[in-house]
Amino acid sequence: MEHTDWHVNGQHSSLGSGESLEFFERKLQSDLLSPLPKTEDLDPEKVRFDRQQQDFGTVKLPCVMVIHKMPLHGQVTKK
Repeated sequence: MEHTDWHVNGQHSSLGSGESLEFFERKLQSDLLSPLPKTEDLDPEKVRFDRQQQDFGTVKLPCVMVIHKMPLHGQVTKK
């Protein structure tokens, strides 16, 4: 979907065209603008953390990946 807003001399106009966004597309915006997980999504019983160093040109940054533990026969696996 494309959406355009105009603000001219205190007046607001907008135009939208195309199909509405699907769930994935709506979630993509929040994931890009707020990429950090919520506290409740970091339960150590359900996730593990993998720390890696990532190189961005000459800059090296520590990065942490949150990896969801896969259920094994209905139970959460522990490492």
